[in-house]
Amino acid sequence: MMYRFVKLFLMGALLLGMLACEERTGPFPPPFEVEIYRAPDQLNLIGSQTYRFEARVSHPAGLTAIKTVTLEFFLPGEETPVRAFTMVDDGGVKDPDAGDVVANDGIFTRVLNPRTTDLTFLSENVALFRMVATDDRDNAQESRMDTVAIIRSTPPKLLQVTAPDTLQSGVARFAFVATVSDSDGFEDILFVLVEGWRDNQRFFTDTLATADPAQETFTLTGDSTFAAEKQGLYQLRFAARDRSGNWSNTLERNIFIENTPPVVAQTVMPDTVQLPPPGQQYLIRILARVWDAQGLGDVRTVSFTVQPVDGDPGDPIEMFDNGNTQDNGDDVAGDGIFSRIITLNSNNTAATYLFTFTAEDRVGQVSVAVVDTMVIIQ
Repeated sequence: MMYRFVKLFLMGALLLGMLACEERTGPFPPPFEVEIYRAPDQLNLIGSQTYRFEARVSHPAGLTAIKTVTLEFFLPGEETPVRAFTMVDDGGVKDPDAGDVVANDGIFTRVLNPRTTDLTFLSENVALFRMVATDDRDNAQESRMDTVAIIRSTPPKLLQVTAPDTLQSGVARFAFVATVSDSDGFEDILFVLVEGWRDNQRFFTDTLATADPAQETFTLTGDSTFAAEKQGLYQLRFAARDRSGNWSNTLERNIFIENTPPVVAQTVMPDTVQLPPPGQQYLIRILARVWDAQGLGDVRTVSFTVQPVDGDPGDPIEMFDNGNTQDNGDDVAGDGIFSRIITLNSNNTAATYLFTFTAEDRVGQVSVAVVDTMVIIQ
């Protein structure tokens, strides 16, 4: 009897031990910690750029347990912060200047703007910073210490821009030229940006990237293909950017961009085709050569409709210039020859059919229709 009792006791103890050792599964609450989520590599104290610092914070009791999050700056060799800034996770509601985007996502933000924030305490060429979170029980967690370079780079100055008043359709060559100066040296300028605006909306962006240090100019050259997807009067806005992220002043010029419709220059298809034997079918390749003064990049679609001479047209059939020989019958992509394979079945009606070809460009202009004829005989 005693042996049986001891045996049952040992089995029970073993079972309890197994239960105690059983692995627990989540979800587990996150730890209380703060880490640097985003920070700049440098701060330009006299520039026009703003700088975003973000901390990712978690707490076992949730974000409501977080009392404060601060961004602390240190000078080299110092152990006491020289300045601290409050970081927020309010989506810009309570403190819009802090720059937070999404409220209560655990990302606390502080945006520093050298034009509106006194950063003169950053007197060295480098500073150290960390992010500190404190909860409602005054427990604190710190991120790692990181460094940020402190620079003093003046923005470039855009002196002059030249651009044609009108960009004619089919023009062989044009140039945008910007003259720029920079007190930190011409090599400090990265590029000049040009944007095309109309009705308070930006329609296109390009870069003047060809630099001429001797003339202190940046140039963008192009031809009529620049007008692809563009048409009408635009305001060009030019601005230069340097290696510190500073933007120059903006200069504006007006330009009228011409855009002519595409042209279906040639069609290739059989004049006469005999119906296939019963139960069989023929594959017929249809080709159209299309040209656009603004380049093929301005061509949105090429298509054709088919109709008996005494009937109504069917739905448009799209053609392709993608080099897919098997599916579309197109041999070479981007050569301006658009292709499509159609199927002729034995039960199709013998008649004379009209094929009407059109091309549409990316500003909505449609070419003059080109009509070709195919006779289907028994």
